[in-house]
Amino acid sequence: MVDVAHLAGVHSSTVSLAPRNHPSIPEATRALVRRAAEKAGYQPDPLVSALMSFRRSAREIPRHTTLAFVTSSRPANAWRESRTLRDQLAGAQERAQLLGYHIEEFPPNWPGMTGTFQSDAP
Repeated sequence: MVDVAHLAGVHSSTVSLAPRNHPSIPEATRALVRRAAEKAGYQPDPLVSALMSFRRSAREIPRHTTLAFVTSSRPANAWRESRTLRDQLAGAQERAQLLGYHIEEFPPNWPGMTGTFQSDAP
């Protein structure tokens, strides 16, 4: 964003506001920022954009995020015999709950699971 701002001759906050069509940024300035962004090859990071959108939101948004606790023992529940691993999971669950998350066990070797990653991406 700083590089785009430098190319466009504007402040970095203008580069942040322009793509969102903020009413304080005139259309001519938005166009200037778009051209500078194209010239610089700037692409906004969708994860950062989502985070910033969430942080700017004035309303309380409930979290429904699930974190995976990946296990790979055979048989599937053999890891539970280890007190260390059970304690690690309990600690992770406690911390996750404090932060508004849920932890779900994800054993890739359970029936119906292949244990390999498959992607639709080219």
